[in-house]
Amino acid sequence: MCSSDLVAAILTDSERGLLDALCPSEDSARSGWVTRFWAAKEAVAKAAGTGLGGRPQMFVVERVEGQRLLVAPGGGAPRRWVHTTVGTGPEPYAVAWTEGGETDNA
Repeated sequence: MCSSDLVAAILTDSERGLLDALCPSEDSARSGWVTRFWAAKEAVAKAAGTGLGGRPQMFVVERVEGQRLLVAPGGGAPRRWVHTTVGTGPEPYAVAWTEGGETDNA
C-alpha cells in the first residue's frame, strides 16, 4: 500500500481527487493507480527532455481514460496522453509510454 505521505508528496490535490474517484478505498488497485500516475509523470518528463527534477507535482495528471492518462507538464508545454499498464510478477511494476502525435492542447 502507498502511504498517505508518499501520495501527498507526489500528487497534487486535484490528482488525489482523481485517484479517490478511481479507487475510493485503500486497496491494491489504488497502489497500482498511484504507480501509474508516477510512471506517467516520468514518461512525460522524459519525453520533454527535462526529467522530473525533484518536482513531481509540476507534472499533473488531469484525466484518465481507460489505461491512458493525460498529463500536463507545466511551463506552457502541451499536455500528452500516456499509455500505462501494470504487471504483477514476479514483482509488481508499471510501464508508461508516450507516442508521437498524442498531445492534447484542449
